[in-house]
Amino acid sequence: VRVANAFVKRNENGEITALHLSPSNEMNPFNTAVRERESFSIIRKLAVKESIKLDTLFKASNDIDKDVVAAINSGVYDMAIVGVGRSIYEGTVLGRMVGIGRRIIDPERLIDTLTGKEGLFERTDLEDRVRQILRESRIPVGIYVERTLDKLERITVPFFNLGDSFLLTYAQKLVHNQGARVALLDVGDVFGQSPEMLATVRALLEASPGKLELRRTSDSDNTFAEGQDLMLISIESWKRAVEKQSPWLSTAPSTLIMRP
Repeated sequence: VRVANAFVKRNENGEITALHLSPSNEMNPFNTAVRERESFSIIRKLAVKESIKLDTLFKASNDIDKDVVAAINSGVYDMAIVGVGRSIYEGTVLGRMVGIGRRIIDPERLIDTLTGKEGLFERTDLEDRVRQILRESRIPVGIYVERTLDKLERITVPFFNLGDSFLLTYAQKLVHNQGARVALLDVGDVFGQSPEMLATVRALLEASPGKLELRRTSDSDNTFAEGQDLMLISIESWKRAVEKQSPWLSTAPSTLIMRP
């Protein structure tokens, strides 16, 4: 919820809706209200504590996987965030943001583990669900990997190739809506390969003095993500980093892995 809110915090039209899907065979007229209240207890407390505008939606489902994909592709949402956790579809988050898109959908807690020493998607039932969302979603999808996230003040966005240019839009939203300090990391002189991309970065730097910075680094630098609250990275760059076992993976903060 905190990450979703960072994209819409200062947007008057922004919305975040928490969605909980429960198997229909576990529901009856007597336990629905209790299950709904228990499902959203923690997330509602966080919303009150951090003044997050939050709606909730509780739904019984005969096919959770199918219903999540259907919700993503309903035309209502513009971005999906799949989070990492110990249980499946526990407190999913939906939101709305104008600019990148009006709304975010966040079916969180889908992958058991996702670390630098393991494959990005192993052949397990949990990760099959993630692959299904990535394969069938018609909107941008993010995979959220949480490692202790107490605040969202410092965010790093590494660029490993020209295909990562779409991340600039998300970086701009985090600056505008969250007021975060965002470091754009040019890994391997990516910006030097594209005058248009470099011009866009310079325009963003001028528009957000003190909030955006451009730094050059390399994939062998295992410190470039230290001291950051969140890292925003493309899924292709993350896959390559995992395959190469890049040293910075061990010190990476909470991470939002984006597929455009």
